Amino acid sequence: MKRGEVWWALIGDRCPVVLLSGDDEPELRVMQIVAAATAAEKQGFVVLSGQQATDSRLLRQVIDSAGTGVRGIGVEVEVGAREGLCPEGVVRVALARDGHVFCTWQATLTKESLIERAGELSPAKLDELANALRLARVE
Repeated sequence: MKRGEVWWALIGDRCPVVLLSGDDEPELRVMQIVAAATAAEKQGFVVLSGQQATDSRLLRQVIDSAGTGVRGIGVEVEVGAREGLCPEGVVRVALARDGHVFCTWQATLTKESLIERAGELSPAKLDELANALRLARVE
């Protein structure tokens, strides 16, 4: 088990996760993979793709232009068939804003909670995720 692997896990129900930590730790840090936000769910929020969030100029522009009507800013890193996951989903990371830290779907699991390995993130996707976690001050 290593950082960036995609697994099916038991978190209440069976759901996909991406490992943030490796086999050498007693508990595994994971991010749950969820469905991409719909247009209705994005109302009042700014949601960037993982690739958009790597563009520091674009990110600064978005943060600076987010007015009082924007309740939060998030980054969604797509995870799909290339990473061994069907149906496709996203790792959603919410950026802290105005002293509020939003849920990032991060959990701590034991190895026994992991059911089946599905695949792993490409180096580019892993970089997108690492960037999103850094921006959210999660890592």
